[in-house]
Amino acid sequence: MVIPATGVHPLTKTKELDKTIITLEGVYPKLIPELNGLLHIKAYSEKAQSGRPHKLKDFDLLEYSYGVFYLGSANLPTLATDARLTAGYSSKSNFVLPTVTSTSNLTALATGALTPVKIIVIFFRWAKSKHPSLDGPWNGPFTSPLM
Repeated sequence: MVIPATGVHPLTKTKELDKTIITLEGVYPKLIPELNGLLHIKAYSEKAQSGRPHKLKDFDLLEYSYGVFYLGSANLPTLATDARLTAGYSSKSNFVLPTVTSTSNLTALATGALTPVKIIVIFFRWAKSKHPSLDGPWNGPFTSPLM
């Protein structure tokens, strides 16, 4: 289930989360492009990097910030806070992100020009819905071609 971004962390019903843990461990994502602009995301902790996708212990959200660009574009985002990126949250660590409507960063093409390859630039971090001051650090950018 993907939870839409609202500018603040969405609240989810979870057991009491530890209010003191601040992690430096990043998200280790596996990005799998699928047809029709879908991106399958499997997130792991950096220590695990395999097995079943799972959130880091004591964190209930996977926060991401992404944008779709043409391959070879100049000035791709290098920070998760870039204004060209769209923020989102997922309560799952294994989900599909639809990118078809994320076209605000794509420049207009000349009539008859071949469409360049589209790529996604995405950043991740572990997040706590009830304690956003204890969210993990952003890591990335990660890129993947889109089909």
